Amino acid sequence: MIDSGKLTVDGQDFNTEFYLGGDYKFILLMLGLNEATSNYACAWCKVNKADRWNISDNYLIYNTPPMV
Repeated sequence: MIDSGKLTVDGQDFNTEFYLGGDYKFILLMLGLNEATSNYACAWCKVNKADRWNISDNYLIYNTPPMV
């Protein structure tokens, strides 16, 4: 169902989407990450904890590979 993106019921197709949801701790566990104070704690980005405070970089750097 996740791969095909559809579900067939009584001959009628329904489009589906898969979302992984839960609280932040659950998402970190599912992705194999540690708690929020670890080196790479973000489930969505690749910012090391030593660089989280750095605001001198342009914010667009976080929206382009390899940081995205």
